[in-house]
Amino acid sequence: MFMQQITVVAINLVFFLLISSTAFSSSQIIDHKGANNPFDVFSSGCAARKIDHLNYPFMDNTLESIQRSFDQGADAVEIDLRATQDGDLVLFQEPEVDCLTEGQGLVREHTVAQLKKLDFGYWVYDKIDHYPLRGSGVGKIVTLREVLRKFPHKNFLLNPKDRDLQSFKILVKVLSEFPGKDYSSFSYWGSYEGYVVLKKSINGYGDFIANHHQSAACFEAWRSLGLFGIWPNECTNKSFSLNLAQVNIDWWGFPFPFLHQAKKNNLQVWLFNTKDKNLILGLSPFVSGIIASDLREFSEK
Repeated sequence: MFMQQITVVAINLVFFLLISSTAFSSSQIIDHKGANNPFDVFSSGCAARKIDHLNYPFMDNTLESIQRSFDQGADAVEIDLRATQDGDLVLFQEPEVDCLTEGQGLVREHTVAQLKKLDFGYWVYDKIDHYPLRGSGVGKIVTLREVLRKFPHKNFLLNPKDRDLQSFKILVKVLSEFPGKDYSSFSYWGSYEGYVVLKKSINGYGDFIANHHQSAACFEAWRSLGLFGIWPNECTNKSFSLNLAQVNIDWWGFPFPFLHQAKKNNLQVWLFNTKDKNLILGLSPFVSGIIASDLREFSEK
């Protein structure tokens, strides 16, 4: 075991020295949920109710947060989508409105008009200002249609949170209302079944990006075959997000040998869930880009 760990360190050190001077210029940046405030993910209950500090005077998944992301240099923005009672899609992460507004019940039990009357960010709390967003969020819950109209030439990573067929059909309907729009640089994060529906209906729609659960088979196969120089079938012709908080960096050949082989075999990898700029700089030559939780850390490309 000790010798294996020494080998892992040596392999990664060699690769790091080879590429550590490379500038972060070849990778794309997708801002996660738009410009957002850092929630305390370790707090009990609704994590979104407690933030470490207020970076922005607005909620994520809003027109303001998306605009700020593009102003800060994002190539695309990831947005969360929820179906409504009246057959529309709004930008909202949680299944219930209770966590982020003064309302109650599921998002899909509300119409768009009802959602726009809620104070988006009502319960967001920090130690200094207590409830800094109260009173500023009415009308800030927006539809996907509004986003596409506001940003006609921008790209998005769509993340439908509802996994039922009806929600996918609504998504197709909304996207189809913009027949002249080029969706080839859009991407999709979520249910692969939903992506199949989308791909069949929207000509030229962009890539499916698998999450860390959907990518697990690739990593398990690499652990068994990578040592012998064999690229696993489970890793072929895919694109996925690599959650660095959930990957065991003691695996042999990770991260540099794995990412080197991934690039050779046309596996698109998006780094996710890290604020370590030095790590991003080191890994950037081998990845398609990052899905940033705090764009300010990496906006200088």
